[in-house]
Amino acid sequence: MRDQKRDLALEILDIRKREIYLRIRNCQEYDYCCANPPYIGEKGHKELFRSTLDRFPFWHEFYQGKMDYLYFFVILGLSKLRDGGKLGFITTSYWPTADGASKLRKYILDNALIKEIIDFGETKIFEGAPGQHNMVFILEKCPSYNVAKTMVETPISENIAKKEKNQIKIVKVKRLPISKGIKPLKGLIDHIEKHIDKKEYSDDYIDVFYSPVKQGELTEGAWSSLLMQTDVDKVFSKANFVLLKKVLETRQGIVPGVDRVTKQNIKSISSDKIAKYNINPGDGVFVLTKDEINRLFLTKAEAEFFIPSYHNSHIVSYIVDVPVEKLDYILYIDQELNLDNYPNIKNHLEKFKEILKSRIDRYEERGYKETYPWYRLNRPRDKRALSSEKIVVSNWGTTWQPFALQSGDFFEKRDITFFTKKKETKEELRYFLGILNSQLIKWWMIQKARQLGYMRQSLQEQIPIRRIDFSNKDEVKIHNTLVQKVDTIIEIKKKLAEYNKFFKTRLTRLEDPKDIPEPNPFAITKSLPASDLRILRTHPKVQIDEKDTEDFYLTKVGAIKGTTIFDQSSEEAQYSIKLIGKNKKAVTITAPKEIIYYLKEILKDYIGKSLDEIKEIPLAKELATYEAKRDEILKETKKLLAKVQALQSEIDEIVYELYGITQAERKIIEKELHSR
Repeated sequence: MRDQKRDLALEILDIRKREIYLRIRNCQEYDYCCANPPYIGEKGHKELFRSTLDRFPFWHEFYQGKMDYLYFFVILGLSKLRDGGKLGFITTSYWPTADGASKLRKYILDNALIKEIIDFGETKIFEGAPGQHNMVFILEKCPSYNVAKTMVETPISENIAKKEKNQIKIVKVKRLPISKGIKPLKGLIDHIEKHIDKKEYSDDYIDVFYSPVKQGELTEGAWSSLLMQTDVDKVFSKANFVLLKKVLETRQGIVPGVDRVTKQNIKSISSDKIAKYNINPGDGVFVLTKDEINRLFLTKAEAEFFIPSYHNSHIVSYIVDVPVEKLDYILYIDQELNLDNYPNIKNHLEKFKEILKSRIDRYEERGYKETYPWYRLNRPRDKRALSSEKIVVSNWGTTWQPFALQSGDFFEKRDITFFTKKKETKEELRYFLGILNSQLIKWWMIQKARQLGYMRQSLQEQIPIRRIDFSNKDEVKIHNTLVQKVDTIIEIKKKLAEYNKFFKTRLTRLEDPKDIPEPNPFAITKSLPASDLRILRTHPKVQIDEKDTEDFYLTKVGAIKGTTIFDQSSEEAQYSIKLIGKNKKAVTITAPKEIIYYLKEILKDYIGKSLDEIKEIPLAKELATYEAKRDEILKETKKLLAKVQALQSEIDEIVYELYGITQAERKIIEKELHSR
C-alpha cells in the first residue's frame, strides 16, 4: 500500500494529524477498527476512482466496475487488524449482493469471521440523508492463509474450520421504538443491546436470529440468503424450476432520450427561439398529453405515430389500471423517414432540434456510438414486441411490484419492464402471471430485493418459475385451472376499476374489502339521474346569504355551525357554513346537516372559484336517493373485491402446491409477509 506516487495527505495534514496518519499507514496490529466510510458509487464519480487507482496501484487488485468507494475502506480496515482484532462499520446494506462487490465479499471470507449484522432496512438513522438503507456489521480478523516471505499462501486449517461452522447473528430492524423522553434511535440501540445476545428474539421493533446460511456456505449465490430467517433457496430447492429469463423474453420499455423540456435541456435552445415558439419546461417532446397532441392539428397519417402509454404507477396486480385522462402519448419514430411528408410532426420536432441533437452528443461522450437521425427515439425497442400481449411490471422500487397483463394497446416507457413468451414456451402468459402475483413469489422478491445490489430487471429475470410437464395430464389440468382463475380475476378487476371514479383511491390496488374507504360524495351526487338532482342555487332546502357578494372568489371555508332555525315543513335542524372571499367578504349558506357537511367536503376543490360557480354545485334532491346510491356502490365494490381476494387465495394455494411448499414453510412465509 506504500507504492503511491505522491502522498498528498502528508502535504495537507498538520504535524499532529500527520503523526496519526503515519502510524495508521504503517501499523497492521490494531485491536479495533470502526468507521462510517463515504457512501460514493462509481457512477458519477469515475474521476475519483481513476485518481485513486492512479495514485495507489495497490488497489487495482480490489477494484471492479460498479463498486462503491467504501469497499476500499473495509478492506483497508481489515488489513490493519491483528488476528482476532474486531472491525465495526456502518455502511449501506448493498454489498452482500451487489454486482460490484464480489471482490470485497471474497476478501471478507478469506480474512474474517462475520460475527454480527444489524440491518436497519427502511429505518432512517441519518436525519436528512436521502435513500438510506443502512447496516452495521462486525468482523473478526481470521485469515484463511499465511503468506510467507516467499509469498506462497499456506492454509490455516484451524481458521478455515472455524469459518466453515461460523453462525452469523442477524438483527433486522422493523421500526423505531417511541418512548417518552428518549430519542428513538437511542431507544433502538438500547433495545438491540438488550436482546442481541439471545439465540432468537422477536417483537414489534426487531427480529434477532442466526442466519440460515453458515459462513462456510456463503458461495456467491448464497449471499442473498444471508439476512433472511429462512433460506429462500432451500425452500425452492424442491421444485423443478427454471429462471424466468429461460421462458420469457425480458425487455425494458422505450427510452425516448428526451421526454419533455426541462430547466436544464432548454438551455440548448436560443432565447429568440424560446420566445418565438413560447417553449417552456414541461412541454412534451417525445411524450405528449392529449391536449398537446390536439394543438398539433395532425393529419390521419401523422396521428398514427402517436401511441398511447402509461406510467408504472398504473400497474396493479393483473391489470393496467390507467384512467383515460392520465394517458401519455409517445411519438414513436423508430427509423429514418422523410419528415417533409409529415409537416406537423416536423414543425413540432424542429422546435426542439437543439435539445434532440445534444442528447446524441451526450451519449457519444459516454462512449456510445449513436448513428440514428436526430428526430428518432433514443431506444425505440422492438415494435412487434411492444404491440403484442405481454406481462408488465415496474422496474423501479426496492421490493416486490405487482405484475399485470397488457394487450399491446399501449407502449411502455423505460420505467417498465415487459415480458413476452419465447417461441418454445408452451405455458400461457396468464399461467406465469398467476405465479408472479402469488404470495410465494412476492415473498421471494421481498427477501431477495432487501439486498439492493440487484438491478430490478436483473432480479426479475431470476424469479424461479415452475414449468409444466405437458405430457402429464394432472399438470396440464393445474396449468389450465390457474389460467382460468387468472382470466376471471382480470375480468373482475376491470369491473372494479369502473368504480374508481367514486373513490379517491384506486380500488384495484386494495387487497381486502375492509380497506374500501367511504366513496366521494361529489362523485356519487354527479352520477345521479338528472331528475334526482338539483343545484345549490335552486335547491329548496338551501338558503344563500348574498349580501356584498360582488366579485366574490372563495379563499377559505369556515367551520360548520348549528343554528336554532328549523325548516317548518320537515322539522329538520338547520346548519350553516361561512365562505370567506377576498377582502374578507363572506357568504353564509344554511341548509340541513347532511347538505352542509357535503359542502364542507367538496368546497376544498372550489378555492379560487366565483360565487356563480359555487352556486352550480350539484346536490341530491333527497338524502335517501343519495344514500341508496352510496350503499349500492359500497355493496358492489366490496362484493367484487371479496371475489378477487378469494380467487387470489386459490391461486396462492395452487402455486404453493406447484412448488412443493410445506405447511411449516407456508406459515413462515405468511408470517413474514403480514409483518411488513
